[in-house]
Amino acid sequence: MTLSPLKRIVFALIAITGSFVVMLLILFGLDLYAHTRVERSAGLNRQGYRGPVIGRKQPGEIRIAMLGGSTVFGFDVEVEDTLPAKLDLELAKTHPSAHVVNLGYHQEGAISFVPTLRSYEYLDYDVVLLYEGYN
Repeated sequence: MTLSPLKRIVFALIAITGSFVVMLLILFGLDLYAHTRVERSAGLNRQGYRGPVIGRKQPGEIRIAMLGGSTVFGFDVEVEDTLPAKLDLELAKTHPSAHVVNLGYHQEGAISFVPTLRSYEYLDYDVVLLYEGYN
């Protein structure tokens, strides 16, 4: 059975597109897997910040974004031992609707605070805590 030139081109395009889509799905799956493996110890979650992924803001929720360098990020400690996580635990005792999001990053300085806040506007934060200084 011989295919006409048009059918060959259509078949080739479908095969190439299908292969490309399958490879993208595999890479996406591997990326999600890698993020979940290291997000507790020293990694970022799939949204690009440290700690658990924060869902949509609930009615009455107070969302606090904390920015800073390696101290805020919690370099070399587990995610629950970071400064924002500890603050979140303390706030939960008196204000259960308040949640702290760790937007710190290793070696990040004050010059990057505004671009970082713009990148994470979708988190709909109410308060911003800036921690800058020497360790």
